[in-house]
Amino acid sequence: MSTIITEQYEHWCANQLISGKPARPDTFVFAYIPGQDESAEIPRDEILPDESMIQYRAPVTQYGLLSPNATAFSIILDTTVGDFEYNWIGLLNEESGVLCMIAHTPRQQKIKTANGVQGNNLIRTFSMEFDGAAAAMHIDVSADVWQIDFTARLAGMDETRRLLAFDHYGEAAFLEDGFQVSYQDGTATVAAGIGYVGGLRVSLREPYSLPAAVGDTIWIDASWQGFVTGEWNTVFTFCARQEHASYTDGNGFRHFVAPLAKMTGDGPQDLRPETPDEEQSNALAEHEKSRHHPDATLKEKGFAQYSNATDSDAEDRAATSKAVKAAMDKAKGAVERDGDTMTGELKIRGVNALRIFNEAFGLIFRRSEECLHLIPTQENQGENGDIGSLRPFTINLRTGEISMSHKVSVGSGSQVNGALGIGVQNALGGNSIAFGDNDTGIKQNGDGILDVYANGQHVFRFQNGGAIALKNIQAGNAKKFTLSSANNSTKNATFNLWGNSSRPVVAELGDDSGWHFYSQRNTDNSITFAVNGQMVPSNYGNFDARYQTKTGGVQDVRLGGAIGIGRGGNAPSGHLISGLDGGESMDWANARPVQVLINGVWRNVASL
Repeated sequence: MSTIITEQYEHWCANQLISGKPARPDTFVFAYIPGQDESAEIPRDEILPDESMIQYRAPVTQYGLLSPNATAFSIILDTTVGDFEYNWIGLLNEESGVLCMIAHTPRQQKIKTANGVQGNNLIRTFSMEFDGAAAAMHIDVSADVWQIDFTARLAGMDETRRLLAFDHYGEAAFLEDGFQVSYQDGTATVAAGIGYVGGLRVSLREPYSLPAAVGDTIWIDASWQGFVTGEWNTVFTFCARQEHASYTDGNGFRHFVAPLAKMTGDGPQDLRPETPDEEQSNALAEHEKSRHHPDATLKEKGFAQYSNATDSDAEDRAATSKAVKAAMDKAKGAVERDGDTMTGELKIRGVNALRIFNEAFGLIFRRSEECLHLIPTQENQGENGDIGSLRPFTINLRTGEISMSHKVSVGSGSQVNGALGIGVQNALGGNSIAFGDNDTGIKQNGDGILDVYANGQHVFRFQNGGAIALKNIQAGNAKKFTLSSANNSTKNATFNLWGNSSRPVVAELGDDSGWHFYSQRNTDNSITFAVNGQMVPSNYGNFDARYQTKTGGVQDVRLGGAIGIGRGGNAPSGHLISGLDGGESMDWANARPVQVLINGVWRNVASL
C-alpha cells in the first residue's frame, strides 16, 4: 500500500496557517477504482474519484498526536457497515472539499453481519507527517495505542520469513518422498509430507487424490492467508492442468505454484526439484567416488602441492599459512609506491588513520572518540608534523552531524534541503532560515510567498504584487512614527505618491471607493490641499484672522418688525424711522430695530 500527501493540501495548509485556522482533515472516503495498480506511484495532483466510484464516507473516529511532526487519523468500521469493496482511501476536509491524503490498496472487502454471516471490523489509520504537523492541525491530544497500525510491520515480518525460506529452498523443494505423485486409472495421488513452495511451508498429513489425464501436470498452489479470527496459515490446493503460474487472487492474497509430476503413458514423471541439502549431498558423493583429481593450473581448478616459499616463481604450488605470514610481515608498511592500487577494504585501528601531504602542507584523517576530524598540520610540517590547531571539518560518527568551524565557500547551483539554522537549531521547519534563535527568520510558505517570523510570530510577507506587514511598522528610535491597521475597517486604504505634467507631485490618501484628501505641489511651486468632503475642525482657533468661522462674528444684518410712534414720541434705541404719516402735521411714524445675526441668533443693536 502506498500513500501520499496531496499538493492541494499543502497549499490549503499554508493558507490556514496564515489565517490561524486548523488545517485538519475530518472525513474518510472509500472508493473502488477498476484496474488500479496499487503498486504504482500515486500522482500528488490526484483528485477525488467520481461519485459513482465512491463506496462509503464517514467522519474521522479519532485523531491524535504521535509527535510534533506526526498526527494520526483513524476510523472504526464495525460489523454494521457494509457490504462494499474498496482499493482507494482518501482523507478529506469536508467543509473546504480539500483532498488531504490518498492511499492505494489491494482490493478489500467490508462485510456487515447479516443473514447469519459474521461481518468484519476494520480499523484504518492515516499518519500525516511533516514539519509542524501537530501545530498546523491544532492537535495536542496524544494518539491512543489502538490508532497505531501494526499491519504493515506484521506483514513485513511474514514476508521476511518467507524470503528466508525462499533464499534457502528456491521456488520449491520437497523433503524426501513428500508430495511425490503416483498415478493409476485416471487418479493422481499426492503423498503426505513436507515441502516449501515460494518460501511457504506446506505440510500434507494424509495422501490426497484428484482426477487427472495423461498429458496433465499436477500442480501445488500455496498462499499465505489470514482470517477474521486473526489466524494466518499457509493454504494450499492441488490441480491438474497443463500450465499454471503464480498470481494474486481477488482478495489480495499472493499464490505461488510449483509442478509436482506430469502424467505420461509410462506413469508419472517426477517434477519435484531436489532440496539444496540433497543437491549438495549428491554432488559430494559423486566427488568422493571419483578417482580423477587433476592438478590445479592458473586456468583450471584442481589439487596443488603446498609450499612455504615466499620468493618462488613457481605457478604449480600453493602457499601455506606460514608462507602467507612471512609475506605479510614483509609487506607491513610497504604500500608506498607511486601508482599502487589497492582493492577491497582498508582497516586502520590507529587514531590518525590517513595523511595526505607534501613538504608544506599535510591533512590528517583523525578519529577522536565518536568524531572523525579532517585536521591540517602546521605549515611546513606536512610529512611528519603533528595535528595543527585548525578543525575545519568534523563528522559525528554517532549522530551523523557535520561541523565546519571556518569559512565555507560554495560553488554555483548549491542547495540546502530542509530547514537551515544559523547559530541555532531551526524550529520554523519547511524551507526556512533561522537566525540567532530557533524561531526567528524567513520561510517560504507557498509558491512565490516569502514570510518573515520573529519569535515564532508571523510579522511580514513578500509576494508577487506587494509586501504585507502583519504587525505595526515603526520609524524612529526614541520617538517613533507608527503605521498600523486594526483590521476592522470595512475597506482597504491606500496612500499613493504620483504626478504628471500638470500635477507634478501628489500625495493622496484614499480607499476602495475613492480619494479622501491630497496635498499637491503645482507647476508654479505653490501648494494645494484638497478634501473630498466636509472639513470639521475640532478647534476653530486653528484658523487665523483671514478666515471667518460659521459661528463666529456677524453673519448677517436686517431690519426687525415695525412699531408705531405717536406725536411727540421718540424711537427706541437701535431703531430707525421706516415710515411717516399725517401730512404736514406728522401725526405718527413707524420705526424698525436694526438686527444682526451672531452665532446663529438674531440680536437687536442696542445703539448706533
